[in-house]
Amino acid sequence: MEVCRHHNGNYRVNIWEELEPIGEFSLSKRIHIGASYYLKVADSGEILHSNPPLKKRKNSK
Repeated sequence: MEVCRHHNGNYRVNIWEELEPIGEFSLSKRIHIGASYYLKVADSGEILHSNPPLKKRKNSK
């Protein structure tokens, strides 16, 4: 995860993912941004707005 603070309580959040290697002899990891959000956050830390909207995920075990 990468969080970049902008101005007036605005943040950009990028979620990085590592992809499965292609073929048997992958020489480097394949990573990309799997999701990206632009957030408006209150001084208390509460997320006021998200673009795209945030969704709750079930915990995987």
